[in-house]
Amino acid sequence: MPAFPRGGIRDDVIAVPIGQGHSVGHYASRAGEERPGGARDANEALHASAVRGANVIAVLPAATDETGGRAWLAANASVRATGAYQHLPAGQTTDNQRERQLAEVVALTALSDGAHAGEAAGENGAAHGADHAEGHHDPVVPFDPRKDAGAASPYRWGMSIDLDRCTGCSACVAACYTENNIPIVGEEEFARGRAMAWLRIERYIGAGDSSHQTLGNRPALDRETLGDTDVRVLPMLCQHCGAAPCEPVCPVFATYHNREGMNGMVYNRCIGTRYCSNNCSYKVRRFNFWDYSNRNWPGQLGLMLNPDVTVRGKGVMEKCTFCVQRVEAARQTAKDEGRDIRDGEVVTACQQACPTQAIHFGNLRDESSAVSKQSQDPDRGYHALHVLNTRPATTYLAKVPRGPVEG
Repeated sequence: MPAFPRGGIRDDVIAVPIGQGHSVGHYASRAGEERPGGARDANEALHASAVRGANVIAVLPAATDETGGRAWLAANASVRATGAYQHLPAGQTTDNQRERQLAEVVALTALSDGAHAGEAAGENGAAHGADHAEGHHDPVVPFDPRKDAGAASPYRWGMSIDLDRCTGCSACVAACYTENNIPIVGEEEFARGRAMAWLRIERYIGAGDSSHQTLGNRPALDRETLGDTDVRVLPMLCQHCGAAPCEPVCPVFATYHNREGMNGMVYNRCIGTRYCSNNCSYKVRRFNFWDYSNRNWPGQLGLMLNPDVTVRGKGVMEKCTFCVQRVEAARQTAKDEGRDIRDGEVVTACQQACPTQAIHFGNLRDESSAVSKQSQDPDRGYHALHVLNTRPATTYLAKVPRGPVEG
């Protein structure tokens, strides 16, 4: 298997992911990808017929422990280098957030003594964590996301994500794929930067180093420190900005700001210029390079698609919609009963799948809603990159580490 040294793990530990060790079935080899034109040469034909991956559980004996489950501590393992090289399709090329206040932490002592919000958070009380306790960052300009919707609208939809609860398990990512008919592009297309996930889990080590070096057009990896275990995970999705930089550059108004504050997409208008992706500060927009609806679901698998969500075609941009189909379903029920949508009636797919309930979604204009209360947290609440004046609708709650904090 390929080895990839990374920060955030002890030097004497090797983590091996399980799964993807298919030996039978459609996905057992690359031949099942049905690439256009077939194999171009003998080497590629051999590569396409090769079994995809290996099942590392196969090295364990068929034994059970005292609870009746798999006996994980039943075999010793040795590791040796083969000298071979493999290109890995890394979706994130560096763990260095370069002190950009993306994945924030706040020390428990700062919260307990009540000094954090007044001294480190700036005028609006948005958390800067222990990373900024010495005040070496300028205070951010406060803003009210509730104002970024139509004056007559009772709703301004928003989200809050508690980074202290988030474990980086990626259940939200899997739920988003399933709910919104997002295609899985495969290893080769992912390596080309053509991933389609609307929601990704970013992983950073500490506050990062602002002296960022680059290698050509690729970020340098040598800023990662092996053995440094200050790991911070950050779910990143469309922020549904009140001043979205993607909207003014679209020549056909395919992306727009609706009256309830969400950044919407009209797929039939989109002509695929990708100007919106270039202008997005968070890089959360995706472009369809293939007609995945015909390539990605063989046999009867197409029947599992969500009928409430459009299956996008080749050549259009797409992104997180805050599960607008679920908002509309709740709206119809509320309309039939002659009332507004209540807090908790709209549950996004990522929120529903989160095992730690780190994600909340709701109406920011409802003062009693859970998302409204969390978005106004004076000690831990902050908005990613909102110094760029994007006015995001997603509020992050800073992680509260139980040990020493890098500052």
